Amino acid sequence: MDSIDQYKFAAKAAKALGDRTRLLIFREIQDRGSMNMSDVIQLTNLAQPSVSFHVKQLVNAEIIDAEKVGREVHLKVNHERVNQFFSDIERINKSSNPA
Repeated sequence: MDSIDQYKFAAKAAKALGDRTRLLIFREIQDRGSMNMSDVIQLTNLAQPSVSFHVKQLVNAEIIDAEKVGREVHLKVNHERVNQFFSDIERINKSSNPA
């Protein structure tokens, strides 16, 4: 039997991706390979504090990595954690739909 702690990461990632703005940001970073905060602000047409809030949610969920380079913050997908998220979802799906 699975423990509730086992799905803590999957729940956090799902919650972060459950917002359409964050999903857009995530998808665009994934498609481009990386983005900086200025790019995300331009993409979303949101104010900097709103973009920072959304990016922080993705970083806290560990599906986006943020690296400060000089005055810029560079964002990229954490592929290892995203793959873990999809593996967790697949395991949940298999346990609810036994073959």
